[in-house]
Amino acid sequence: MHVDNRPRRRLIGLVATAVVLTGVLATGPVAARAEQTPAPTTASAEPTTPAPTEAPAPTEAPAPTEAPAPTEAPAPTEAPAPAVIPTPSTAPATEDAPEAPAEAGDTVVGELVQAYADPAPADEDGHEDGHGDGHEDGHGDGHEDGHDDGHDDTLLSWVETAAGDTVRVVTEDVAELPAGATVEVTVGETVPDQAAAEGQEPAREVLAADVLAGPAPDEPTTAQTVAPVNHPVTVVMLQPANAARDSTTLAQVVSAVNGPVGDFWEQQSGGAVRVGVTAAVDWFQGTSTCANPTALWTEAAARAGWTYAAGRHLLVYVPSGATGCSYGLGEVRQDMNSGGRIYVRATATSVIAHELGHNFGLNHSSELQCDRAVEGPLGSACQISAYQDYYDLMGVSWSQVGTLSALQQAQLGVLPAAQRVEVTPDTLAADHLLSPLGGSSGTRAVKLTTAGGVVYWLEYRTAVGRDSWLGTSGNVVGLDQGVVLRRANPGQPDSSLLLDPTPSARASWGGDVRTVITPGSPLVLADGAFTVTVTSQSAGGAVVRVVPGRAPVGSLDTAVLSGVTYSMSGWALDPDAPSVSVPVHVYVDGRGVALTADLARDDVAVARPGAGALHGWSFSTVLPEGGHTICAFAIDVAHGPGNSTLGCRVVTVATRLPRASLDAVSVSGSDITVQGWAMDPDLPTTSGRVHVYVDGRATVVVAAGDRPDVAAAFPGAGAAHGFSSSATVAPGVHSVCVYAIDADTPTRNTPLGCRSVAVHFALPVANWEVLSASGPALTVRGWAVDPDDLTAPVAVHVYVDGRGTAATADGDRPDVAAVLPGAGPAHGFSATVQVSPGPHVVCTYAIDRDLGSRNAPLGCRSISTQVALPLGSADQVTARGTTVSVTGWALDPDTPTTPSTVHLYVDGVGAAVTSELSRPDVAAAFPGVGDAHGFAFSTQVGAGTHTVCSYAIDDLPARNTPLGCRTVTTGP
Repeated sequence: MHVDNRPRRRLIGLVATAVVLTGVLATGPVAARAEQTPAPTTASAEPTTPAPTEAPAPTEAPAPTEAPAPTEAPAPTEAPAPAVIPTPSTAPATEDAPEAPAEAGDTVVGELVQAYADPAPADEDGHEDGHGDGHEDGHGDGHEDGHDDGHDDTLLSWVETAAGDTVRVVTEDVAELPAGATVEVTVGETVPDQAAAEGQEPAREVLAADVLAGPAPDEPTTAQTVAPVNHPVTVVMLQPANAARDSTTLAQVVSAVNGPVGDFWEQQSGGAVRVGVTAAVDWFQGTSTCANPTALWTEAAARAGWTYAAGRHLLVYVPSGATGCSYGLGEVRQDMNSGGRIYVRATATSVIAHELGHNFGLNHSSELQCDRAVEGPLGSACQISAYQDYYDLMGVSWSQVGTLSALQQAQLGVLPAAQRVEVTPDTLAADHLLSPLGGSSGTRAVKLTTAGGVVYWLEYRTAVGRDSWLGTSGNVVGLDQGVVLRRANPGQPDSSLLLDPTPSARASWGGDVRTVITPGSPLVLADGAFTVTVTSQSAGGAVVRVVPGRAPVGSLDTAVLSGVTYSMSGWALDPDAPSVSVPVHVYVDGRGVALTADLARDDVAVARPGAGALHGWSFSTVLPEGGHTICAFAIDVAHGPGNSTLGCRVVTVATRLPRASLDAVSVSGSDITVQGWAMDPDLPTTSGRVHVYVDGRATVVVAAGDRPDVAAAFPGAGAAHGFSSSATVAPGVHSVCVYAIDADTPTRNTPLGCRSVAVHFALPVANWEVLSASGPALTVRGWAVDPDDLTAPVAVHVYVDGRGTAATADGDRPDVAAVLPGAGPAHGFSATVQVSPGPHVVCTYAIDRDLGSRNAPLGCRSISTQVALPLGSADQVTARGTTVSVTGWALDPDTPTTPSTVHLYVDGVGAAVTSELSRPDVAAAFPGVGDAHGFAFSTQVGAGTHTVCSYAIDDLPARNTPLGCRTVTTGP
């Protein structure tokens, strides 16, 4: 695969071989980026004890076609004590410096790594010590932020070379490349984005890209039966270069992995996966930061002696307060056989298990919220709320970890076929007894697949098994028990979309967490592809009735082209509403016409007993010359799976242009009259249209006058083809052009010619073509001719805000000479006027040569010249005793040498100062402005905390540049 092409300058990196994608949890505060020190690509010193060997693989480990459903959750197997790798007592020796960062035009070769930067829940109180329980309030600010402009699950992309160096690239530029592939990319300039604002290194645009090798599949590492730790985890406690370690201990992280995290995945995989810690490195000071996650992982891996293999995981713990670090970051790999790298800054089960889910190939579980609708296209009425599926581990991180959703279980291949029912449009309507998803028997999910391949999943969430918390006080979010509905969103970061069967208005989205189907209320999906009704529910199960819809049927029976007229007919009916005359839409080259199939068709009545005969339709249209595509569709009226195509036809129409003549153009006083005839041979009896343009202004005339000579010349056409039109004009020279319009293709015409006609004592003829602004200069350009003295230059007066400037229209304009024969080219004018910044009104007039008191107004126009906002900085805001002082600088680019006004507000009380103090640094930064742009201000205040705000005031006083607000505390 190849994307674009540009000249290349440098080649960075070698071929690397792995796949990566990373995931995010709930929304949270944005961390400022810290300065980072480049990390070496490998550890500078080997561990003092060898790295643990890989856990032995089972003698046979075939990939299971489906994981068996355990009759009860398997008892967790005890993980072996991890081998603790000592931290070297001396600082590592310096290795060769990493390769220089990529520059615009460089070519980089390496693995395409993709990841989601998961932020912390909005309520981090439980996380500050690094091992809290997550989002304690359940649906506070974290839920609200899911619908605002805060952090979302933006997919990040890097190219990681074999040496461990990385270049972050714009994800949209590599959207067609598979994650994990070995690629060669040529990079351009850096592009600002949200991730860079949150502390990631800047991304570079991709000018060209090639796939050198696809991602290598991971071989199966799991067996059908439970194995003690078949997914070994290496834990590394790493203190980034820009952070202090927190109080979390290595033992706490190991305990979390070996305990609740390992239990969760063993239970949810039906025993196919057991994660456990087999090696660990205690706290050590690193040289990398979270601004470059792959460098941080590389440093940790080198310290632990960890290398990637199927089923092997590297878990890096970073301090909870580390600047620029996401709440969790986990590679999204291929499937349940895969390993991968993650980092977290908490020991909550929800975050560690979530990031391991990304290693297993899972994306995010989010919510689709629509304004008073269950589903619809993304836009003003619908949006995806990232992570807002509180039932599922791959959604928001909070204090509860429920059963993995049926959709995500199916993605992993651990939802047994015996525990799910599949429904398609061809399936008969039926009732299905859904057992609780948290149990281990019965039908635990219903999968609905539309004819177009859209997949829905129904599951029953009640207080059973891992979902027992739904019936306790631990359900702080207030989730309901009942049947929930998800829609698959394959290939997207939000691969699972929780739907809201009781949708609220947009204004209420932030507090709406009730997403179960109301019993007894039919729910229509996919425009009628399925209708779902929960008929009953109890602690043991819910009965769900699913009724598939049926598409309309019909036929396009006849299609005939006669001349330029195309006719077609057929029949259509909806099996879900057989007695209804359905709409039929006919599209001619993509433009639609709506019909109703209500004509009598006795053959349809016989073939479809009970439907009646009113199902026929007929359509006719005139087509222009050329090729055309005509398609007919029967419209679904009973909420079935959608419309049906009755057929498409491709036709070619050969047409002829009108025959016509401009017989006369005459002048009488101030009136110009044109006469002639026109006839379209494709529609010879139709009185066609003629367009008459006088000085570019059009008049439409119907050629319906009596012309016996035309009738004689074109037998069968009739005599109604003559035209005559008059227009009153001002004195001067006028251009008259006439066109006969094609009747069947109005965009085509037959030109009948143009004539120049003079009406004397005319005002100047002129055109004002350009009004432009460049800095403080306004420029007007155009041309002017006096019909009474064609070759003489004409005076043009330009008024800017009422102040006049005279110009002469004597510039070279050969186009004017071509349009006005005999006038010559010397009729162009141009005038430039200096103005102050701001809006202005410009009026122009062409002055008559014969009578200077007469003129031809060319109009008035409004334009604004550049008005820049002031620049400035409140450099210092200090408090000493009860005195608050502010110093800084300000200048206005519109008047750069003039001191500016600065307004300062202390606790809302304002004062004005002038920026006229000497600031040589400002003079150096802005050549030509001088140094008189500094300001200083002091005021007495009472003891306590005070807010100080500064504003640089524009030369238009209604505008200003905020210089910021700061809080200071004064003493008694």
